[in-house]
Amino acid sequence: MPLRPFRLTLALLAALTTAPASASAPPDAATRARAAGYDGVGWLLADAQGEVIAESGGALLDRALLPASSIKPLIALVALETGALRSRDEVVAWNGVRYPSQPDWEKDMALDEAMRASSEPYFRELAKRIGHERLAAWITRINYGNGRIGSEADRAWHDGVLRITPREQLDFMTRLQANELPFAPAHRDAVVESMRWRGDGDDGLFGKSGTAMPPTGADRIGWWAGWAETDGVAHPFVLVVPLKTIDGRPKRIALADRLLADAGIAVP
Repeated sequence: MPLRPFRLTLALLAALTTAPASASAPPDAATRARAAGYDGVGWLLADAQGEVIAESGGALLDRALLPASSIKPLIALVALETGALRSRDEVVAWNGVRYPSQPDWEKDMALDEAMRASSEPYFRELAKRIGHERLAAWITRINYGNGRIGSEADRAWHDGVLRITPREQLDFMTRLQANELPFAPAHRDAVVESMRWRGDGDDGLFGKSGTAMPPTGADRIGWWAGWAETDGVAHPFVLVVPLKTIDGRPKRIALADRLLADAGIAVP
């Protein structure tokens, strides 16, 4: 005997209430950060046009922070554009300064290795070659952070004068990825390739870390900023974490990978 309508409705309701629950939503960024050992996190994820599609961090996202080594792609762009660096393959001599905690900096190197190692002597040398006047002009021209640097070009990312918010950092990475900055395409491509962390061809994870550990606790932060590109679709992102002690870049990259995956973005 066929079920009457009201019996059919009851049968459907019973089936729905007994059906297994769908997969739960992934943890939010703050929960992911706590699981990774951080007390807080700023997270911004955008589409290729720079429209934010995920964010976490509240006031931290608008706080003016030390850029630390996250500025080094810009230093490389200006160096290539001004001729201070002849090419991506030019080897820059180590200045002889010892770095006991970073012995991998104590050698001559070219751009790709220097970017991956975040070599302080390499980028300080580039900044000196560029010079204060030219570097200050470029910082202002592209509207990087607050647009100001201190008196020493090779201390611009540490002395506290130049500051950038996570939202401004996202804007810079979006424009760099989209080739919307006023640099020659060949120079942009060279710097982007030096930022490649994983992947090959058009697909890849591109980024730059930065660690600031000054005496002032509020300024102790760690950056990982860049973009993930898969099948020609790019998603710029910025991760910033408050630090008590130096955490190590791989830890930040792993956290960002989880947050990208949570957003359904295939990470190369």
